[in-house]
Amino acid sequence: METPDREQRIFVCIPVRLESSRLPGKALKKVGNLTVLEHVIRSSFTGMFRAGLFMPRGPEKGIPFGQLLVATDSEEVRHVAENNYYANPVDDAAHDGFNKMEMARLRCVVSDEPFRNGTERTAACVSSLKMPCRDDDIVIIVQCDMVYIDPDIIADFIRFVQIKSRFDNAFFAATIGAGLTPDEHRNADRVKLMRYRNADAASLFFREGVDTDPDVLYEFLHVGIYAYSGSALQRYAFLPVSDAERALSLEQLRWAQNGRRYHVMYWKGKTPCPIDTERDLTEALAEEERLQTAQSCRRPCECAVSR
Repeated sequence: METPDREQRIFVCIPVRLESSRLPGKALKKVGNLTVLEHVIRSSFTGMFRAGLFMPRGPEKGIPFGQLLVATDSEEVRHVAENNYYANPVDDAAHDGFNKMEMARLRCVVSDEPFRNGTERTAACVSSLKMPCRDDDIVIIVQCDMVYIDPDIIADFIRFVQIKSRFDNAFFAATIGAGLTPDEHRNADRVKLMRYRNADAASLFFREGVDTDPDVLYEFLHVGIYAYSGSALQRYAFLPVSDAERALSLEQLRWAQNGRRYHVMYWKGKTPCPIDTERDLTEALAEEERLQTAQSCRRPCECAVSR
């Protein structure tokens, strides 16, 4: 284990496999004026900004800094990410000394290796950088299909892992749980996690709803964002694939079923719905139309302004 002799870095990585199995090309589907990927990039960047990862890095220690990455198998994805990337955060009142061009540059790493999931692709991505991820750095993985993810989820999660990773860095892993509706409990497309009542970590993940004793196990909706220390991420890449991981297509089961657990941050706000199917995409388009209509209704009409 390395002794940190400089500030901890936070990598936020969006893994993208263009020809995803359930909805091929979903990262480049348009929702409004932006692709799904561009929505996720903007939210990720804004969450990092709100968490203070783009503050100026002076000679003093203890100021973390961040790097936003896209790890993909497609030059088309690279083109979209690098040429249509919105460098300005939603919070455009930039911090004094905030250098957008230097600190907010997005990097894309393209590899045609047949990775089995996004976590493996992320591990290879952060290892290939000129300044590769070190053991005590943190890598946060944001799924590329969460089109309306609240940037505050990412900001709060960054703060959460910065605190939790101090005590368990070598095998540190974390994810997010949220409240579960009855419909989500029954929906196999919405992944769930469980934790024991007196534990603060999860090791059980599943798709089908399971009736449990609430005095023993708590069930939550799983939000598909993960964090690993650099050392934990490299360990993940070399773990054997379990039968359950293959059967359920849940990459987190590899870590969980090899005796490791995820620290869980509990999110009480609105949770993002991933775009996995054509139906999800249709619902996202309807939500975008609703948001655009609401925004236009808030604008004063020209006659009112002229008065």
